[in-house]
Amino acid sequence: PDGTYWAKFNSLQDGFDALEKDISAKIDREPNSSVKDFISIYAPEYENDVEAYTKFVAAELGINGNTKLKELVGKENKLARVIARIEGLYKK
Repeated sequence: PDGTYWAKFNSLQDGFDALEKDISAKIDREPNSSVKDFISIYAPEYENDVEAYTKFVAAELGINGNTKLKELVGKENKLARVIARIEGLYKK
């Protein structure tokens, strides 16, 4: 760690894999939390527009912000790809 709260990875793929694992872990630990709850932790209001972030993710996944995380089992990769796009990792 370099003293910041940002994780650093050796490659984009390593970072993406870590994001996907983090999503899976949160689904396992908090299956009844909503997508909006997850986003407000992952991309907090002090750095992001949580409402806009949630709406974008929901639209891309064909769900709504109140969808429970447990309903995303099997869609972790798709959620990670949407988040990566929002965060500027790559285009569609």
